[in-house]
Formats: sequence, structure tokens, C-alpha cells
Amino acid sequence: MGRYTPGAALIDLSPYIPADLGAQFTPQVWAAVLYQGKPHAIPHQTDTSAILYNKTMFRKLGIPVPQSLEKSWHWDEFIDVARFLKKAFDFGFAMNWTMGGSFRWLNFLYQHGGSLLTDDLQHSAIRSDAARQTLEWTQSFFRKGLVPMSDSAKSSEQLENLFANGVVGMYFDVGPQSIRELRTNFEWEATFIPRDKRFGSELGGNAVGVTRNAVRPDIAADFLLFLTNEENMRDFVISAQFLPVRRKLLKEDLKYLFRPEEMAVHLAQSTTVPIELARTVTRPEFHRIERALGNELDLAFTGGQSTATTLEHLEQAIERALPGA
Repeated sequence: MGRYTPGAALIDLSPYIPADLGAQFTPQVWAAVLYQGKPHAIPHQTDTSAILYNKTMFRKLGIPVPQSLEKSWHWDEFIDVARFLKKAFDFGFAMNWTMGGSFRWLNFLYQHGGSLLTDDLQHSAIRSDAARQTLEWTQSFFRKGLVPMSDSAKSSEQLENLFANGVVGMYFDVGPQSIRELRTNFEWEATFIPRDKRFGSELGGNAVGVTRNAVRPDIAADFLLFLTNEENMRDFVISAQFLPVRRKLLKEDLKYLFRPEEMAVHLAQSTTVPIELARTVTRPEFHRIERALGNELDLAFTGGQSTATTLEHLEQAIERALPGA
């Protein structure tokens, strides 16, 4: 969203949609479509990560798996499981921050009580104890041999292949739409991503807007309301394997045709996106910040760069990207 709003590629929809429309959507996705307090799109669907695990091996090793969001693993419990899995696999797990997914590191930062930006979104907040501890924790994935070295932030590793081929016992998927393509010779299921001081996961999905050169923006906006109404959203997410963004649909028992149990895990996980994270990743400058994040995390994970240097470089890159630079 942030890349399309500052140059007015998308128009302010306020004159064309009901004033109370935002209340029908989850607060995270509605925050994501606001620019200068005005809606410039309507949320259409979302996705977020879950952990897929080798159920056959978990059963053999006697590893219990959380069955509800409230009982999801804490950081230390997750690491204990990953270390135990190394008895049966080359590596315990694989993270999904490869192939341009470095923004998913923010899940852990916000879980640990940290933040990328200050509350007003105008300055860096990355030089903090929470960020340092989060970085040290994620660096330990590599130092302890829990993930392959190819699972770094700038890698193009296909993580589902590592999982399907039995190289790792768990992996963080990139959303429920991805599980349709997974083929394995073992049983697998989904569980919730770990948590720390708070729950947290990343914001995915799409929104739909009206371009500035629309001849009849009123008719275009009317179509967006039709596209995102309750009935059409329900049909779309069920057929395309995505998650709804309307509050009412989140309370429904949606009849997913493929892996409904795994979809239920993703649905519950999607409610844990911190609203401040949603506001951050939809900032106009975030695509520049994200490039720096990928570069610096890669150096920290596999290049031997120190925590202090990584956070210093990130702070400099963030400040350069923000409007006041």
C-alpha cells in the first residue's frame, strides 16, 4: 500500500464509501489501507504464516504439539523442540524469510516487545534491548545448527522442498495458499508460530483501490464494495485458500475444501498481527527499509556481522529512508 499512496496512484475513497466501513474489518487490515488517516483501498483478503510439521516423525519421537493459539510454544520451548528434531533430521526447522521475506523477522521483534519505528512512525526504534535480544535469538538458529545456512534472509532456497524431502522437521510456511502445492510421503499438519512476551505474526494479503485516472471513481468504488462484500469475500477466500478480513467472517465456520484443520490454524494466527506492525510495513518508505533489513540480517546470520553493527547499520538505513532525512 505504501508504494501507491504518496504519489496519488490511488485516490482517497472517503467520499465514495460508508463512513463506518472500517468497523467491519479487522483493525490491522484497516490500518494498513489508511494514508494520512484516509482509506485509499478496501481490504480484500489476508494470509499469514503457520508452522508445518512432520506429524509422522513427531508422533514417533513423542513430541507434543500445541492445539490452540493460547498454548503455542514460547521461544525457549520452540528451540527445545528444534534441537530435539536434530536427532531425526539434518536441521530442526526452516524459516520463511528467504526470497525477499526478511520482513518476517519483525514478527519476532514485536513478539519480544520491540518495534522498528517510534510510535509516530517518524524515526527508528531499532537500537533497543528488545531488538538486540531478538537478533541474538535469531542468530542462534544458525550458530546452533538448527536451520541450514541456505535459510538466510537473501537466499532463494525453496523451503517447502527442504520439508518435503525430510531435511527439516518443521518449516514456517508463507501462508495458507501455499499448502496446496505441498506433496510429501509423510503425514503433516500445521501448528502456531512461537510467541514470547506477546503473540505476533506478519501481515499478508491484498487490498483493492481506485486509480487516480478513473473516469468514474464513484462507479469504481461501488465495484470495490461489491468485490469485498461478505458474500463475495467468503466465496473468494474459500476457493482461493486465503483468509477473510471481515470481522464477521472470522467468526464463521468457513467450509474450506482443502485442509480445513490447517486453515483454522492460519485463521487464528492471523488475529495476532500487531496493529503497529501493520502501520509500519505499509509506510511509503518501507520498501527501502526492507531492502536494508534483508542485507543486514543476511550479514548477521551468515556473514559474522556483530549484533551492534547490524543494529547500527539498520538505524542509519531507516533514518535515511524516512521523510525527515
